[in-house]
Amino acid sequence: MTTNLRTSLQQRLAFEDGYVSIGGLSRIGGGEPRLLGRIRSSLMLLAYGGPFIDWFDNSANDGLEIETVPIEPQDLVREICNMVREGSTHLERVEDDFERFFARIAINIQQRTGISIPQLGESNAIWCRHFATSLSRAYCELAESVERFANTAVLFIMGVPSCERGIDGLHAWNWLVDFDHGRIWAFDPQVEDLGWDYPNVSSLLYTCAAMRTKGQPVPGLRALVRRYESVHGGTTLFHLARHPIDQASRHAIIARLRSSRFERVIPTWQQELEECDAIWGDSRVNVADLVRFADA
Repeated sequence: MTTNLRTSLQQRLAFEDGYVSIGGLSRIGGGEPRLLGRIRSSLMLLAYGGPFIDWFDNSANDGLEIETVPIEPQDLVREICNMVREGSTHLERVEDDFERFFARIAINIQQRTGISIPQLGESNAIWCRHFATSLSRAYCELAESVERFANTAVLFIMGVPSCERGIDGLHAWNWLVDFDHGRIWAFDPQVEDLGWDYPNVSSLLYTCAAMRTKGQPVPGLRALVRRYESVHGGTTLFHLARHPIDQASRHAIIARLRSSRFERVIPTWQQELEECDAIWGDSRVNVADLVRFADA
C-alpha cells in the first residue's frame, strides 16, 4: 500500500453502511447528511471549544470583531483564523510541531453580538490546543447568532499530526462540519491549508476516548469502527495505536493486526507500533471498547 493510500483512508469517516469523506478548506469532500446526522450529538460534544475549555483563564472581554459576516462557513473559518493569528504573539508560521507545543500566545476574542472568549495569558502554558479551542468556541458562538450557520460547527480534534512514520508529539486542529450538506473539512488553525492530511479518523476516536478520562461519556462510536480484517478497519486501528493510548489496548491491536496479516497493507506496521509502545508507554486514555468494536 502506498503512503498516499495510507493517508487517504484516514480521510474517510466510516459508518456501518457508508462513508463521509473529509476534505480541506480548499478540498471539498462529498456530502452525506443522513450518515453524519446519526452521530451529530456525539460530534457536538467537541464543539464550543471542546474538552479543554477549562484551560482558559477568565480575563478577556474584548478583541475580535467581524464587521461583515461571510456567506460561506469556510470563509468565516478563514477570517477567524486570520483574526486570531493577527491578535496573537505566537509565531506567524510554525513548521515544527515541538515548537508549536511550547510557544506562548495571547488572544482576546469578542464578537459584536456578545461572545467573550477568555484571554490566553502569560499565566498559562499555552499550546496548539488553545488555537483549536479558540477557533471552535468563537465559530460556534457566532453560528448561534447567524441563521445560515445554525447547522454548522467547528470541532476540536487532537491527535498525532501525521500519517507518516515517526511520532513528534500530539497536536490539536479543527473540523468544520456542515450537517445540512453532510460535509467535513479538516484544517489547522495556525496554517489552515493543513489538517486535511492528518490521521483524522483515528484522531477523532482518540479525542473522544480522551474526553472519557474527564468523565464525559461519548456514545455512538461503535458505528465508526470497521472490522479489523478490513483495510479501513485495520488502518484505523493502526493509526489509533500510534496515539498515547493504554498499553493493553495497543497490544490487543497488535495481536489483531498480526492475525490479519496487516503487513499486506502497511509492511512496517509492527515495527512502527513497537516504536510507539516505547515512546508512549501506558496512558490513561483507554480504548479497549473501540478495539472490541472492531471484532464485531
